[in-house]
Amino acid sequence: MIFDTHTHLNVSAFEGEEKEVIARAKELAVTRFAVVGFDTDTITRSLELSEEFKEVVSIIGWHPTEAYRYNIEIEEWLQERLTHPQVVAMGGNGTGLLLERFNARGTGQGVPSPNRDC
Repeated sequence: MIFDTHTHLNVSAFEGEEKEVIARAKELAVTRFAVVGFDTDTITRSLELSEEFKEVVSIIGWHPTEAYRYNIEIEEWLQERLTHPQVVAMGGNGTGLLLERFNARGTGQGVPSPNRDC
């Protein structure tokens, strides 16, 4: 048995092909998959896949490239998803610390966009 601990079956490149990809992987002895969600769309899709396929579990988190979108609403949204029975882990990415640091500067807007000055 092989457990693929970091897959992205939840991205558009695999849309509509997840069942076939899982079947091909099983032919190579991959029997479990951790699908990593890194923003709202991929987390939502990861959870859907974990409900659709018994072989799939979800890992959720927020990718640093999306840090500029991170705010208290996203943090609360993530916390709510942690209660999903198929979520087995949350990636540590430091966005909470970034949010705290930038809010301490008085911006109140969370982490700045990579297209804006810090």
